[in-house]
Amino acid sequence: RRECLDREQARMTYDNSAYWRDLHQAHPGSLKAVGHPWLSEALNELKYRSEADALTAFLDSHCQLLKDEVRPQIADIGAGTGFWTELLESWFQSQGRAPGFTVVDLSEQALALIKGRRPHFETICADLTTVNPAHLQERFGLVVSFYCLHHLPRLGDFLNGLRFAARSV
Repeated sequence: RRECLDREQARMTYDNSAYWRDLHQAHPGSLKAVGHPWLSEALNELKYRSEADALTAFLDSHCQLLKDEVRPQIADIGAGTGFWTELLESWFQSQGRAPGFTVVDLSEQALALIKGRRPHFETICADLTTVNPAHLQERFGLVVSFYCLHHLPRLGDFLNGLRFAARSV
């Protein structure tokens, strides 16, 4: 059974870098680049809006946990189009806070689009499969990652990305 699993993993051709580069080139700035490319932009928008409502409700119900920092430093790992980062920025601003944001992504194209909309965001191009887990050690009060880590199907790559996220807090 182990031998079969090893052979199956060896045949995996998923290239994380190429996958995201190709999606961001095909759908620049679109939710199709980070959502479901086979759905229309309108359906992706509906899906994201629904999930955004759930996140906002969660933040509203847990805002006491986040009350101490006036200017929290927040990292969004695997930021993609910046949808979630911008939602978080808006929510924190509605609470009277001006967070500092760092967005980390594999796609330089995605980061350039985010930087164009939010020039005050720090952007870092990094591959979670190879980034040093201590690269941003203890730099942030909050680290988020929406729909990113499950794209690291190899255990070692997933654990490296998870360590990077955890050590950044």
